[in-house]
Amino acid sequence: MAKKVAKKTNKKTAAKPAPKGKAVKKGKKGTSAMGVRITFLLLLFFLASLLYLPTTIIFFFGMMPTWALFATDTGKSKMKTLAVGLLNFSGCSYVLMQLWTNSHTLDYAMSLMLKPESLIVMYVSAGAGYLIQSTISKVVASIVLEQTKSKAARIAKKQELLEQRWGYEVSGKVALDAYGFPIEPTTKKEGKPS
Repeated sequence: MAKKVAKKTNKKTAAKPAPKGKAVKKGKKGTSAMGVRITFLLLLFFLASLLYLPTTIIFFFGMMPTWALFATDTGKSKMKTLAVGLLNFSGCSYVLMQLWTNSHTLDYAMSLMLKPESLIVMYVSAGAGYLIQSTISKVVASIVLEQTKSKAARIAKKQELLEQRWGYEVSGKVALDAYGFPIEPTTKKEGKPS
């Protein structure tokens, strides 16, 4: 009777083997669908950049500091790239507004890019983003360091109070046996009540 019950429960709990080829097809289908989407988006981006070529030229050359930092930033969150990119984009938007309000032509875009004022606005704003990010990260690091130091001091004070109350054995500096008792008898340390 027990064998029959065991066999029935084994049959119920045993997982059915996956049909061959289905998991592989499902993975390939998801990958190919994602590839089609990415290809479509790249094609759409390329067509839009050709359609709005003056804007693309100013945006591409104006955002050069961001592209360079994106290629070299090894941080996981890329916070440096984000800070520089946002302020760099704000500098580019100043030049783009001039392009859009006056004349959206290739000649005017090239004349804007050759103006020193335009390049100064775009690249100095990127530099300001870099400066802000590096300053803020140093300030935050010093605040965290000071908080950690004060927390370590509070923990050391609590350990000292526990040691005064319960003896030197609770300091963690005494070897204990398997039951938690000191292996060697402890003597009263100087300045430490037992």
